[in-house]
Amino acid sequence: MSDRSPARLAVVLLALVAAACASRRAPRSDLGIPSCVPGAGGQLLEPPALECWFTAAHGRWRLMTQASHLEALVVDVAADDLRDADAIARLFVAGERHRYSEIIVYAHREPVTPGSRVRRVRWTIPAGYEAMDFNRPALVP
Repeated sequence: MSDRSPARLAVVLLALVAAACASRRAPRSDLGIPSCVPGAGGQLLEPPALECWFTAAHGRWRLMTQASHLEALVVDVAADDLRDADAIARLFVAGERHRYSEIIVYAHREPVTPGSRVRRVRWTIPAGYEAMDFNRPALVP
């Protein structure tokens, strides 16, 4: 039997396809960051929230940075799936609407690269929720 027999080629092709499918379903690296403990979502602006992965409908997410000025809160999160950005923003609004009149959540996937997609979800008292997607601009040297 030749090494190039149709049966052998079919087996090799099937193995390659199976490996490609398995790699697409492989979990993303946790970067040494544990899953959040129950109840951590109730204190999203506290330091422990920077040290764990939260669970969302389409994957997981984590808080990267947060900043506030006067009545505005701006939050940057890394999310496995940008479809979760709206739900993530609602978590921040539920916990912080009494302190802020504007909350903006920027969600992106990791690694961040020029041209990668970002979803911004903005909440204000008069307008409610507004979402927009854009591509991260290239850095100018």
